[in-house]
Amino acid sequence: MSLLKLSARFVHADTGAPLSGPTLRVRFMDKDALKDDLLGESGLDGQGRAEIVTTSSDFRSGVMGLLGGLVSERKPDVYCEVTEMGTPIFRTQVKWNLDPAQRDAITKQASNMIDLGTFAFKRGEGLTTPTTLDGGNAARPAF
Repeated sequence: MSLLKLSARFVHADTGAPLSGPTLRVRFMDKDALKDDLLGESGLDGQGRAEIVTTSSDFRSGVMGLLGGLVSERKPDVYCEVTEMGTPIFRTQVKWNLDPAQRDAITKQASNMIDLGTFAFKRGEGLTTPTTLDGGNAARPAF
């Protein structure tokens, strides 16, 4: 079991200004067939960045996690949810099969950090639409 740091940045879609506020939180989730796993939750800093530290066992929990462990699921399918006072107000698309053992292209050293990128926040977006990168047109990748 190894530690893995996940980070994401959120900016307002209209202005590009960092998203922040004392009532806003970001949930990092692992997409599973039956029930998604909460990997961790964070506030937003002044630059709109949220970060958590999680472990490989966190994305192998639950029923699918146990089955995934049997078939060697090692790569989480991560999305983020921005909440306000505990209510989801924005959801990113799923980043499928993230590699927690990825290596730096230059140094070839193992990296324990995955930057999910910057997301353009628009209230309500992603909550009623599929959470796949291609808008729901492709089947979920096999484990």
